[in-house]
Amino acid sequence: RGISTDLALLRSGKIDELWVYGEHFSEGMKFEVEVCLEHNLPIVCKSPKIKQEVDAYIRTITQQDPDSHNRALAIASVPL
Repeated sequence: RGISTDLALLRSGKIDELWVYGEHFSEGMKFEVEVCLEHNLPIVCKSPKIKQEVDAYIRTITQQDPDSHNRALAIASVPL
C-alpha cells in the first residue's frame, strides 16, 4: 500500500522532487526513481552510499535506454 501511495503522489504533480534516504536501495526505491526519471523530477540523495547506488542504477537504465540520457542528468546530491 505504501509504494502505491508514493507512486500516485509522484505521478500527480504534487511532489516536485524525490529524496532518497537509507543505506539500502530497495526495489521499491528503484521503481520510484524510474517514475521520477519518466516525469523529469529531480532525485536528491541524502547520503553518499545511497547516491552511489542510485547513480549506478541510473547508469544501468541509461545503457538500456539511450533516450533516457537527458533524464539521468537530473540527479542532484546534497553535501553532507
